[in-house]
Amino acid sequence: GLNDPRESVELTAAALTALQAAGVYRGNEIDAAYDYVARKLTLRADEPEEHAAGFPYYERFYLSQAMWQHPDRARYPRWAGPIARQLIASQGTSGSWEDVRYGKGGVRVLNRYGAGYATSCNVLFLALPDGFLPLYQR
Repeated sequence: GLNDPRESVELTAAALTALQAAGVYRGNEIDAAYDYVARKLTLRADEPEEHAAGFPYYERFYLSQAMWQHPDRARYPRWAGPIARQLIASQGTSGSWEDVRYGKGGVRVLNRYGAGYATSCNVLFLALPDGFLPLYQR
């Protein structure tokens, strides 16, 4: 609900994407959301086990769209480039990805949602710069 105190990179990215889909690309809320995401991603880089994404595929799906629409066009390739390289290196021989995520303390979780989910989210992320889907057009 509106008074729900939960916050996360994935929820903020989904909110940014929803606002952008509605045509809202600038404003205090957009700036605050991007600032929040930047702070959280910096914390994650400094302490990855403590700040791991709870829903990494969902987060990547929405954050890629939000970063794609960022006013600073250099932001998306800086953020996405290393992730894309890591994803391509981790792709299975069948072309799919395992559903692997890490919880608090670095606990490895396998197949919470399955390879189909992981693969579809990763493919959408990797395909975003090609602009084939209207949602991904600037």
